[in-house]
Amino acid sequence: MAPFFPSPNLLLSDGGALSLLRRPWDARLASIQPRIGIMVRTIVEDHFDSLSSSHVNLYETLKKLSWHLLLGLFLNLHPKDEQFGVIESLEEHLLRGQVSLFSLSVDVGWRQSPRKKGIKAKEELQRIIAQRIVDMPTACPFHERKSGVRMGQSSSSQDVSDLANHVLLFTSSLSVETLASLL
Repeated sequence: MAPFFPSPNLLLSDGGALSLLRRPWDARLASIQPRIGIMVRTIVEDHFDSLSSSHVNLYETLKKLSWHLLLGLFLNLHPKDEQFGVIESLEEHLLRGQVSLFSLSVDVGWRQSPRKKGIKAKEELQRIIAQRIVDMPTACPFHERKSGVRMGQSSSSQDVSDLANHVLLFTSSLSVETLASLL
């Protein structure tokens, strides 16, 4: 998974390294909880209000809701936003690359392995997410730094890159699939 979620990140770290990474992220996550209740309620109500049929595929419906929740909460994206579909598609390529049985990155011009497509999708996602964080700092719930400086104001490219890597974890297809299964 390391080629898809570069270090340092909360997913691939354990032991002492994890506790050092977790401290600032625990504070960031704690600050999110009071702000998301109304947003989650709105997203859920809008999602279920949009269902037109009395017959639904429960898993697909909850997977779609999971996309709405995660992209809404972590990037302030709505299903009608152009970037919503782009990110969802790139995330699917990333997931196929992560679970590919062919673990080599092959690019012969006219054909790319699923892993190679996944790595390219990850790079594009990181670029899109980082740009969104810079252009719209409040879109990312992690934009507040412990020093009180908001992203977009005196933030380094390393800060933006770090946030983009973590947002990529929270909005990944793996997170969507997990949330849908949990729901």
